[in-house]
Amino acid sequence: MMKFCGFFFSLLMSLAVLQAADITTTKGKTYYGYSVASCSAEGLTILHSQGAVMIPLEEWPENRREEIKKYIAKIERRRKAISKRPDLTTKTGAVLKKYKILRFSESGAHISHWGGVTIVKVEELPDEIQKKYQKQIEQTKPKVLIVETEQQESNFPKNIELTGPTKKSKKNADAEGEDGEGISLDMSVNNGKEAVSIGTGGKGSSKAAKKSKSSRSSRKSK
Repeated sequence: MMKFCGFFFSLLMSLAVLQAADITTTKGKTYYGYSVASCSAEGLTILHSQGAVMIPLEEWPENRREEIKKYIAKIERRRKAISKRPDLTTKTGAVLKKYKILRFSESGAHISHWGGVTIVKVEELPDEIQKKYQKQIEQTKPKVLIVETEQQESNFPKNIELTGPTKKSKKNADAEGEDGEGISLDMSVNNGKEAVSIGTGGKGSSKAAKKSKSSRSSRKSK
């Protein structure tokens, strides 16, 4: 069913092209199977067998203007409405006749002119135009959110020195293992003020911690 619909649509398009007329401009360019798509103050945009093109009204042959008389009336009204507008020359050298800036977007300035509507990049607009519409241009720029964070200094001592585990004989290790606490690991930490012993378990570790605590108490009493 889908294939049949596609074939039927293609057939209709082919018939439309066959029934459409050809047009040869006053400059000698011929377009086959044309149809009018739109019009502007400049002329008519047509679809033809090779694509699309805009033909200025002045290049449309006089003996074929009856075919486009309704478009001619629109073109004449459009030309009269924008006749007092100025022309615009961009920094790239493009000339937009009878221009009017409609709005600004991130893409650029949307400009209505003699030939239709064109988007021009902001940086290609003359400096005086950019200055005149600076506020509108700024509003189209994407907003950037800046989040400032403060780096907090850690209270952990900076000058910690860790010593490796003290070696114990197999006999001592077995004795401490009997309490179900595994191998004892004793480490000393130097924080710049005094040495602190850290034990990870076992009787030996507890004795070392008590000895260290007793030593510090003795020094304080002196």
